[in-house]
Amino acid sequence: MSCNPVARFALFVAILTGAFCASNAQAQITLLSEDFEGVQLKDASSPTEQAAPAAWTEVPPAGWNRDNSTTPIGSPVEFQGWTFMKKDYWSTTAGDQQRSTFAAGQGVVAVADADEYDDGTNIDDMLYNVFLETPSNPLTEIADIRALTATAHARGVLVAVDNCFCTPILQKPLELGADLVIHSATKFLDGQGRVLGGAVCGARTLTEEVFKFLRTAGPTLSAFNAWVLIKGLETLRIRIEAQSASALQLAQWLEGHPKMARVFYPGLPSHPDHDVARKQMHGFGGVVSFEIEGDGMAAARFIDAVRLPHIAPSLGGVDSLIEQPAIMSYFDTDPEVRLAMGISDELVRFAIGIEDTDDLITDLEQALAQA
Repeated sequence: MSCNPVARFALFVAILTGAFCASNAQAQITLLSEDFEGVQLKDASSPTEQAAPAAWTEVPPAGWNRDNSTTPIGSPVEFQGWTFMKKDYWSTTAGDQQRSTFAAGQGVVAVADADEYDDGTNIDDMLYNVFLETPSNPLTEIADIRALTATAHARGVLVAVDNCFCTPILQKPLELGADLVIHSATKFLDGQGRVLGGAVCGARTLTEEVFKFLRTAGPTLSAFNAWVLIKGLETLRIRIEAQSASALQLAQWLEGHPKMARVFYPGLPSHPDHDVARKQMHGFGGVVSFEIEGDGMAAARFIDAVRLPHIAPSLGGVDSLIEQPAIMSYFDTDPEVRLAMGISDELVRFAIGIEDTDDLITDLEQALAQA
């Protein structure tokens, strides 16, 4: 790849933002490498390490698979001390197997174990990007932005943070040391479900590369949609503060309900990352996830019984949305992989809008009675 590391980093963020805002069950750390050749790969099913081939041939190296492979995407692969989810980096061009432009591994790292990487020894020199999603979707795990950024910068690695759940109102990653911040503007920034868009924020040396990609490839907003988004930003503080206050009240109520197995919300003292959230956030966001006592059918009955929230997999708008990730946003994920990510059949994600909180509680109570 001929472009410099800064350009590669900015280009990746531009592609990610222009196409979609990815999410994982755990606060994710995505590591990008320009080249996997000569690196020791360890197949998750084998204790022996195997070197990647000098040339990419018809047969993929251990732990990888081709486009037409029947091997499930998403199974874990150990690499350089990180656990990666198996992805498909192979593409067919004129009948020859070639590497994709980006050989990218999504390192699913439990935030509770992030202190293992404080000395930087597990961030390999070949890696040039660390991507954090915090809070994570849908389990609201929190990554310590300042600590992880310091570790990455000590190795010369750039850091991007997906700040979609918080917006600048609740969390400012650039002030915590991040190099770039990205948003799915479709969510909280617009707040009305009217615009499909994204935002990339950071130093000019990075955003200029993003601008070049946008100008060339074309994933840009129309003038009208840009205006609609600006109008949405005018009410951002009012909306996100109201949604956060309502979410905290709902989470507290849910945690005391006898039909709750577990509630995931960083504003609760019971949340394992509550102290980190208090340190770097100015509010805890408008998304609450929870597991209902029982099985997936109990969760389905509950969702079918709610009256105020719409059943949909998006979030961030003035209307509350509710979903069952196992059969909606993660319906195409191998069940074993999904469960390993912490997404159970009975998990429910509730994106709170600006409805009256007491009305929402009343609605949830009658729906839980039918679960």
